[in-house]
Amino acid sequence: MRGLKLRYISLRNVDYYDGGKATHENPKILSPEVIVAYTYIAKDSIIQVTNRVTVNRDTVVFSFVDPEVGTISFRGGFLDKRGQFWNQNDIAESTIVLAGLFRIQWNDSTVTSRRFSFTYFSGD
Repeated sequence: MRGLKLRYISLRNVDYYDGGKATHENPKILSPEVIVAYTYIAKDSIIQVTNRVTVNRDTVVFSFVDPEVGTISFRGGFLDKRGQFWNQNDIAESTIVLAGLFRIQWNDSTVTSRRFSFTYFSGD
């Protein structure tokens, strides 16, 4: 991808910390945000955060523009529609819960288009 290496994508909507103290009993529900971390060859790591995310029981969609990379987007769906994975006894660490298409476009050309699966991770 033109000297670009994708490090990780993270969807976050819960914060377990309040003033530096863990609050697992009463987490804060946040507006969904997506964190996309990537590295350019010969440059420092770049982390983009966007809150332009649509999340519902069926769908996760986000898109943003990085002037050096292009339009970065994802469109996918949850495999398990129940939600609240931390409350489901049958969902363990590393269970695939979301799958979709990750795409980077530059000047109306697709640079990369790849299906990704996302696993559940209970950490913060």
